[in-house]
Amino acid sequence: MVATTPQSALDSARIGKAIGVDRLLGGTEVAATLALLAGTGIGYYPFPGTPVGHPTQLRGDEALVETHCADFIAQGCAGVDLLAYRATEADPLALVRAARHGLGRAALICAGGVDSPARIKALRAAGADGFTVGSAAFDGAFAPGETLAGQLRAIMSCV
Repeated sequence: MVATTPQSALDSARIGKAIGVDRLLGGTEVAATLALLAGTGIGYYPFPGTPVGHPTQLRGDEALVETHCADFIAQGCAGVDLLAYRATEADPLALVRAARHGLGRAALICAGGVDSPARIKALRAAGADGFTVGSAAFDGAFAPGETLAGQLRAIMSCV
């Protein structure tokens, strides 16, 4: 979920709960979202760092991301959704390594700006467990010249 206000983030979490998703990615209203999801079995993966605006940019350095990750796991999150390639103040792969350190064995998913097989490979090497691709597929950036179906096949070939 990408929300620009606390209320819209919680509304998105309510919708996710109502439709029975397995995992809820994004948002920063951690305590309230965890309370809303209590007892559902839905894994919550908030954004560490400081997401700003839409399309979202990620502010914060490695220390902030690592601290957020450790704190989120202590609160009961299943992992985090790191906007590594949307970073404005740090190297994306340094943020992935910092998140990995703060998370221990918890899941690290990366989103935002994942637009090539090379970036997926680099994320994995830095410690990410998974990734999402959105705009890169819809905009045709992941596999230039391909249809949406071709974009999705190219993305799937990376996993």
